[in-house]
Amino acid sequence: MTRGVIRFLRGVLFGGMALLLGGVAHASGTLAVWDFDNNSLGGVGAIEAVEPYRRILPEALMAQLADLPGLRLVERIRLREVLDELKLGSSDLADQATRLRVGRLLGARYMMFGDYLALGPVMRVDVRLVDSETSRILVSEQLTGTPEGVLANLPALAAPLTRALGVAQAGGTRVRASSEVWQHYARGLALQDAGDLERAFEAFRAALMLDAGFKPAERQLRLTLERMARTR
Repeated sequence: MTRGVIRFLRGVLFGGMALLLGGVAHASGTLAVWDFDNNSLGGVGAIEAVEPYRRILPEALMAQLADLPGLRLVERIRLREVLDELKLGSSDLADQATRLRVGRLLGARYMMFGDYLALGPVMRVDVRLVDSETSRILVSEQLTGTPEGVLANLPALAAPLTRALGVAQAGGTRVRASSEVWQHYARGLALQDAGDLERAFEAFRAALMLDAGFKPAERQLRLTLERMARTR
């Protein structure tokens, strides 16, 4: 199949998806968060060891923003459903313009992108908040430390993001969890992406067994059960 035909079919899929979503208008306070890019250096083993942070870092940031009044988050599982519908893989999503377009289909006025680079015990995280209508970068922030230190200091990144989003800062969730809890959670997200909902459910449950107050896992358990009910 030629590239021209592929582009045409994807255009049809995008157009059809927009109709399915009813021409959703951009909500002024709607945010979609994408998995971060792993730009780490070193051997294959070292890079794979920090691969779960592709999902952990954006989810941890979303947890900081989850309860802010006036802000609606596009749940990751909803984003994945649209990607599956459009038959878009990781190579397609390397293009930020494609991700912006998908986010717009979901009614997201804002989108958060990020990447991280781990070298030995140090990790540097870069986060960008983008206006989906203009593609303008509203916030660009960086955080450096050990992986555990970065997770602990994520509120430092959440504050400028909150200001740029123009929502009230009071009431935001402050998530604290061990690395082991986050690892179970990231495994659940990876299984969820692969469509293995039963095992994803068990991974989220394992995170909650270690930390009963870990709200991100509570949220994903509920969403996973909802998706399982729809697919049966």
